[in-house]
Amino acid sequence: MKTIDFPAGHSMDTDWFAVDKDGNIGFFDSGSGGVVPIQIVSEDLSFDLFYKYAKPVSKGLRELLLDETTIQNLLSKCTAEAVEEICIDSFVFCEGCLLLLNEGKTWEDLEMADYYAQSTQEFALLLSRDIPLYMLSGIYNNCDILVNAVKKNVVAKARAFELYDNIVDTALCELGGFVYTYDDDWSNEPYMRLNIPEQPLHITQFNIPETEPIPNFSDISFKDKKYIHPMEYMSSKSYDIYDHATQEWSDKGYAVVNITDKEWAYCLRSVNEQIQDKIHTRDRCEKCYPKMWQKSLSFAKFEALQDYPPVVVIRDYYLYDFHNVQHAKYDELLQCLSDTLNIRTYDYYLTYCAKCYNWNDKKEEFTPDRVESRFSNCHQHLETELSVLQPLLLIAIEKTVVNMLKMHYQTDGFSAAPCLCRVSIDGKTYPLLALPQAKTKAEIADLSSRLSTLSEEVKTILSQPRAALETRPRSVKPEKNFI
Repeated sequence: MKTIDFPAGHSMDTDWFAVDKDGNIGFFDSGSGGVVPIQIVSEDLSFDLFYKYAKPVSKGLRELLLDETTIQNLLSKCTAEAVEEICIDSFVFCEGCLLLLNEGKTWEDLEMADYYAQSTQEFALLLSRDIPLYMLSGIYNNCDILVNAVKKNVVAKARAFELYDNIVDTALCELGGFVYTYDDDWSNEPYMRLNIPEQPLHITQFNIPETEPIPNFSDISFKDKKYIHPMEYMSSKSYDIYDHATQEWSDKGYAVVNITDKEWAYCLRSVNEQIQDKIHTRDRCEKCYPKMWQKSLSFAKFEALQDYPPVVVIRDYYLYDFHNVQHAKYDELLQCLSDTLNIRTYDYYLTYCAKCYNWNDKKEEFTPDRVESRFSNCHQHLETELSVLQPLLLIAIEKTVVNMLKMHYQTDGFSAAPCLCRVSIDGKTYPLLALPQAKTKAEIADLSSRLSTLSEEVKTILSQPRAALETRPRSVKPEKNFI
């Protein structure tokens, strides 16, 4: 599937899907400002639904079997004229198409099996077992093959469709999805439903493992909800909340959002955003930044797909290079922890020790001494994160992190890494797993072997009951509502 360039876009430009209480599927287009549930990690999750979860039937082909009414509606929009246009101007099929094959022709006659079998994102779907009707994405990469199939009289009728733009005209509506869009610059506004399908797509039409973190609106039905604001129902990440909440509600972690076009409510922000708010309201390292406009704090990506992940991984520093935040790659190391200690990668909250950054020091060399100097002034930000998350286990990566923790806090039982010890931070004692630097395959393999001796202890730690976390309602409607 093509990479979409959003010239003025943000990380929140996301297409995602969710399930309602009836098992029906809704598609959501966040635009530049719409909030998305915290478990959404793919910007194209709507289309991952077809690529990852549609049932495979043969090489390069999956099936999404639709009801007769939907099939007839799709067939009515396929034309012989569109087939002629394929050879005249194949770019009309720039994103995707529906193809009805001639009688006696099969998937193999299209000669596209190899392409879709090798693709890591594009999908080809069989929509009926009685009619050779196919839905294909990525046609812009497949034009020559498609033209050849037309010349061989394989295709009877066709229709082009959009996957990314003008979502109301896309196949998502016609396949039976409830489609919701967002058209605002602020995350306060709700998504608005564009259609009510005659025969909705249902979760049972796909192979989705129960362990997959698919957003589930278990208390509502899409057919009854013209407006949906995810923050009313589940923890969500926002791009920009223009918050009208009073200080009392803001301190509790709530923001004012519009849940319909006529109603608003106080909705709970995700724990990650609450942490950032708390850190930004603290004193911001005046020793590092004498001028207010020079101050900036960097936050690691919130990898966890839950509000209170049980494990906090502490990395040593971050590097800033103009508009790109770069940091050491820990993917293989985290995968090692997952494989050896059975800690799921999405149960981590990843953070940095030294969060402070001076915009004038773009080329600053972050030596261990320099990082430790920064941490001396901003270690309280780490305390804020831990006080909110109440994790069961801390993991310190590399010697720099361990040195900084030992500099400010009491550690007991520390030995050569990897080791399990304890650290007391802000009046609370946490189990601490100290890890050495491990970047090469040989270092990862050696670490895995040594970590295996600690697996039972880590398992015991993570099986302990969590400290009582504050429970608050997801949303609170005011007695008198107005917009």
